[in-house]
Amino acid sequence: MKGNRIELSGRLCRSADQRSTPAGSFVMRTTVESGEGRETMRFEVVMLGEAAREIARRIQPGAGVRIVGSLRPVRSHRAGASGPESLEIVAAEIDFSAAAGSPAEDRS
Repeated sequence: MKGNRIELSGRLCRSADQRSTPAGSFVMRTTVESGEGRETMRFEVVMLGEAAREIARRIQPGAGVRIVGSLRPVRSHRAGASGPESLEIVAAEIDFSAAAGSPAEDRS
């Protein structure tokens, strides 16, 4: 989807959940917190493929990160639910050298 791009700096909230799909693709999930005080928000992050396997080894709660990716709707699997309930970030890049909470550079 053209134009669907997000850049976010924050701190990792939890260790990575890791799994492989039946087709053998690696999937890593974690949560990132960004903002200050009442403006703090949590974002679910997913990363796919071999790059995610390497990143998952480096995930440490409290570490500062910068994430570049896109937003994807997450649909509920509950009976009778329709439409997206929330959004998650599909990470293309996770940078551990970024200072947490600082604004990300605009690389457009």
